[in-house]
Amino acid sequence: MQKPRTISFDGIGTHWECEIIDDIELSKLNTIKAIILDKLDDFTNKYSRFDDNSLIGKLNTSHYIANPPKEMCEMFCFAKKMFEVSDRAFDITVGGELSAKGYGQVSNAEKVNHEFWDNIKISDDHIATPLYSVIDFGGFGKGWLIDCFVDIFRDNGIRQFIINGGGDLFVQADKPINIALEHPFDSSLSVGQTLISKGALAVSSTAKRAWVQNSKSYNHIINPVNGKSLNGDIISTFIKADTALIADTMATILLIRPDLDQVLSEQFNLKTILLSNDQLKIK
Repeated sequence: MQKPRTISFDGIGTHWECEIIDDIELSKLNTIKAIILDKLDDFTNKYSRFDDNSLIGKLNTSHYIANPPKEMCEMFCFAKKMFEVSDRAFDITVGGELSAKGYGQVSNAEKVNHEFWDNIKISDDHIATPLYSVIDFGGFGKGWLIDCFVDIFRDNGIRQFIINGGGDLFVQADKPINIALEHPFDSSLSVGQTLISKGALAVSSTAKRAWVQNSKSYNHIINPVNGKSLNGDIISTFIKADTALIADTMATILLIRPDLDQVLSEQFNLKTILLSNDQLKIK
């Protein structure tokens, strides 16, 4: 049975549990739930790579949209910044490689476009992307959406809450909340725990969203340098940050480029755990 102060739903490929710690009337809870679900629908309809009718879908097929929403322009600006601070490790044109490997429509199969940021055109009037590029906002979309939900709670006067989107969290509470860190290969086990009273936790792993196609194994983390599914020594990253957007993005970046841990931790006020094969005792 659903908890009386919990909003549960599915969206963008994961399950969500949004728990309100404050006392709240059922009518207000239902109002907030309606606002959150409206935002989820709007976000999915605009930014899903799997829907050719979404704005991202149209960019991936026609490479042009007119009058883009301000939010979308802001998302592209953020993605460019992450591309730069990650030394090109964070690349939103991995969508074509994911599609080619079976995680998306085969018709959208493309190589990573290393010249993307030199050729994209963004203005209030239109966005035009270069040919042979397939965009995927999956590397930061969940974090972006969590922060949108945080704003909804705050705007509606909710002081204490936990937003959990498939294991990525934002917590705001008077007392620290104890959060278990899930083992990447066994969800019934934890590899540790952490306390959060205000801030975000994101997890990324090459063990999640993995599949086999044509007898080859793939996962959803693409190394943009070679276009292959990541197969590095780091299996999972656990990142604490001030916002879910930064936590989510850095969890992906540090899987690909763990050598950037110190510099990015200092730049973005991160707390990080990078788990390797040896630490998980994988043979």
